[in-house]
Amino acid sequence: MPGRHAQQPDRGTRRRTVMLAVAAGLALLAAGGVLWASLDRPSRATTVANQVESSAPASPAPAGSATADPTAPPAALLACVGSLERGAAVVTAADASRDHWGTHVRAQTDYDAGAITRQQMLDTFAATKASGPADLAAFDAAKAEYTPVSSGCAGLDPNAMGPRWQPVATQCGQRAAGMTAAMQAGDAVVADWRAHVEMMQNKPHTDPNVYGKMWRDMVNAAPPHLDGFTTARDALNQEPPCQLTSG
Repeated sequence: MPGRHAQQPDRGTRRRTVMLAVAAGLALLAAGGVLWASLDRPSRATTVANQVESSAPASPAPAGSATADPTAPPAALLACVGSLERGAAVVTAADASRDHWGTHVRAQTDYDAGAITRQQMLDTFAATKASGPADLAAFDAAKAEYTPVSSGCAGLDPNAMGPRWQPVATQCGQRAAGMTAAMQAGDAVVADWRAHVEMMQNKPHTDPNVYGKMWRDMVNAAPPHLDGFTTARDALNQEPPCQLTSG
């Protein structure tokens, strides 16, 4: 055993020993923290995947999972209504052509019958001739709007609409048939008017005798088409309206 008065470490030596021990302890704590953090923190790949998933839009709900509005009109009925609305614009445009073309023809027949003077006939010719290009442009524009939805009422089955919409679908189906007839008759009238408008535009380059015969042939052929459109249009106006109101 060392003697009582054995030499003790000086103060500087003790201080260095304590500092080394503290440093070793801190190193152990730091290593444990790094290990613990590496176990607890997700990898970069996992973090990126979670960010993509959280920023991606939610998947759409499966069809039929949302409650449909039971009061909404069926899609087939909406398509038919849109078709009829555009068809009505075509019939309206054809009616303008019928009015001016019919007046143009009647001026000749009234003059032939002695009901009006030659000057009155010529004045009527001039007035209706002036409206011809606008009539045809309006009809062509309406027809272009109608063409994409021309089959909107094809296959409309009122019995498949349910009790709420069946009466409306029946009315729309009836009106669709009348609309088809009126539009077909309107096509014939507009074709006659278009042919005569083009003929008038080419009159300076046409032999007068040839022009006169062509005109007389047109006058004689016009009444069936004019009367057919008038009949179809009036029949259409008698059909019940196609309105999205429940019965």
